Amino acid sequence: MKKIILALVFLIIMNACKEESFINVDRLNLDKKKSYLIFRGTDSKEGFIAKGFNVINNDISHVGIAICLFNKWSVYHVFSSVNGISDLNEDSFQTFFSIEDGEVKYAAIYEFLNLSLDENKILVEKIKEMRTDDIKFDKSFSLDNKNNQLYCSEFVVEVLSHVNNLKFNFKPHKVKLSAIEAIYLNKDSLQYYPVDFFTKDHNFALIEEFCFD
Repeated sequence: MKKIILALVFLIIMNACKEESFINVDRLNLDKKKSYLIFRGTDSKEGFIAKGFNVINNDISHVGIAICLFNKWSVYHVFSSVNGISDLNEDSFQTFFSIEDGEVKYAAIYEFLNLSLDENKILVEKIKEMRTDDIKFDKSFSLDNKNNQLYCSEFVVEVLSHVNNLKFNFKPHKVKLSAIEAIYLNKDSLQYYPVDFFTKDHNFALIEEFCFD
């Protein structure tokens, strides 16, 4: 009986997170009239730090929004850029799931459960508008956006709040910082939007996730 239970647990784990050699998004047949939340988890320094502030899923370290324009999928996400231009990046799925300073260990795609076509158009236009701004990655993780400084999950919140601030009414999470964190951020506590907290929100549902050794 014990062996049977262990076998069932193993099968559940394997089905919950499929191990892949690469991420084949094309086979998912994503609806080009819709948008999606795209997550990744990496073994990079930035990934390690981000995971430390998660509240649900320790595999996730970064999030973006995927939209299809002119029959081409792009993932929009805020990440520190090396080219000195806006830190609001526009990447293909392949580029989003590739990093220079480490490896992607986890990936997930979530769909919006109740985003109307009109709301999706507002979402797309908001991202287009923000692409013209000089967005910078917010290393202090502050919720004060006066200088167009955002981090990845805060970018998602800002876009969705613009679409419908009643439906997407996200509340920031608050934690007390460790001594080292307090010195680095120059504050004793932090109010922020965890990169993983969208995964348990009723507005989203998991389509597929991938795990890598």
